[in-house]
Amino acid sequence: MIAVAGIREPGLDARSKTSGVYRYSLRGTPVTSTSVPDRPKKKPKDTTGTTTASAPPAAQSCVGTPCDVGFTLVQPPTGTTPAMTLLVTLDPWKVEITTSGLGPPSAWLRPGSNEAAAGATRYGVFLSESDDNPQGWLLCVLDAAGACTSSKIPRRGATYNRLTILAITDSNALPSPTEGVNRLVVTHGFDPLLSPVRNSKKTSKG
Repeated sequence: MIAVAGIREPGLDARSKTSGVYRYSLRGTPVTSTSVPDRPKKKPKDTTGTTTASAPPAAQSCVGTPCDVGFTLVQPPTGTTPAMTLLVTLDPWKVEITTSGLGPPSAWLRPGSNEAAAGATRYGVFLSESDDNPQGWLLCVLDAAGACTSSKIPRRGATYNRLTILAITDSNALPSPTEGVNRLVVTHGFDPLLSPVRNSKKTSKG
């Protein structure tokens, strides 16, 4: 028996640690794995006899500098002209989002799905840790102007790989993967993963 497990969003270079094709024996006899381990990348040869310095990491889209996020995974509803700008600051941690032309949240629900029957009243911005084992939290809800800002770190010490906007109800919980697909508005992946840093300055309550 051959089975597949896991997904990886297009555009991410990092390989999944658990996704892949699995072969099972129906006779109860162990089978030999055919997985091929990743080969370490070879460093470029240096004919001068000195060690070649590694190139500095490339700037990551939307981190430190605002960027436009494309609406490519879901066909925008008829009559809408969605646009989004995202800015992520790691130290101190802050997420700033501005959108326009989204239309009503219910318009983004997949027609004929259970979620379409349940409806949607707002746009929630979620941050998740992994595509293989989805775990995420609500950062903020878009206001009437289509914007929101958050300095909340959902789980301290964790790293995050994806920011997603979903058309949601009044619940603040991250929908299941199946439900999330039917509520998806737009998503943006991060590679390398985001490592938020808490603001060291004290802030007033309220």
